[in-house]
Amino acid sequence: MALLSVYSAQAMFTGASFTGADIAQQRTRYTEKRQLALSPDGHTAIIKPTGVGGMFVNVIDRITKNMQDIPSSKGIATFCLGDAKTAYLANKEGKIAKYVKAEHGNWERNLVMDANRCVSCIAVNPTNTLCCAGTTTGKLDILCTRLFSSEVRLHTETLGAVVAAAWSNDGKHIYTGSQHGQSHRLCIWDVQNAIECDGKNESDVVQSYILKEPITSLTTDGDYVLTGHKDGMMRIFDVREKKDALKLKQSDQPIIGIYACGNGRYVYHYNDDEKQESHLGIWDAMGTACQFGSFKSNDMSVTYANDGAHQKLVCATDNNELTDLDVFNYRR
Repeated sequence: MALLSVYSAQAMFTGASFTGADIAQQRTRYTEKRQLALSPDGHTAIIKPTGVGGMFVNVIDRITKNMQDIPSSKGIATFCLGDAKTAYLANKEGKIAKYVKAEHGNWERNLVMDANRCVSCIAVNPTNTLCCAGTTTGKLDILCTRLFSSEVRLHTETLGAVVAAAWSNDGKHIYTGSQHGQSHRLCIWDVQNAIECDGKNESDVVQSYILKEPITSLTTDGDYVLTGHKDGMMRIFDVREKKDALKLKQSDQPIIGIYACGNGRYVYHYNDDEKQESHLGIWDAMGTACQFGSFKSNDMSVTYANDGAHQKLVCATDNNELTDLDVFNYRR
């Protein structure tokens, strides 16, 4: 991992901003946090606003700035984008729907699968051919996105509820964070082996590592798995060496997002509920960190996209406005 300099500066905003659906102030405010997902190229965004109980999401074309609402009578639990024209939405009754952007520009429901349990996290592999869905009851489904049928169902009750999931960059492994009582684990699944074994030989398809604190965010960076934890700890786990490469604690608040920006630089996100602020920080490969930005929003969502020429973080603030955050062009 390359050694980098840490940049300190106020947040720099680039690109045009635009506002999605306005949420009327008189509506009942729900406890659910805003959620945001981006397509791998950064061109499509999905926002689940606060104050609507998850009854719809906004799908936004960031090039044309067109927006469409996708409703759900059962409430949307979680979602992700496979590419700029494919979205996967899980409702609160355990049904997962695949939506495809048609030639006329509207998003249409294409296929539906019943997971028969509450889906807590969902992620798509880099080629958009397989989708994994983790549940609160300790199941991990690997789905074929073309047929939207279950390739294999991995029963992981002994490891506990699946709280976070991410694919490796080569699509050969799935990394999950799980919780069973006071036991917290990082699990590594061999996807091909799991499919060949039909999920019946757990000892061959999973490696698990006991952690002291619950995982609150998880992402990947080559041979490293990045995890954020409830106690404010951040870890970089070396998959090949099977041990932590770096650890850093920058806050006592849960790390609700951690993002790999390339060249050993990472951006982390936590909320200060008492001050009603969201904070972003930069962490480099030397294990040092600095404050990147502070925003007056206690449920701001931040996600990371790499569209080649314009690597960026994207922020969704209280009025559902999307703004690009430039974390690359800083001077000391």
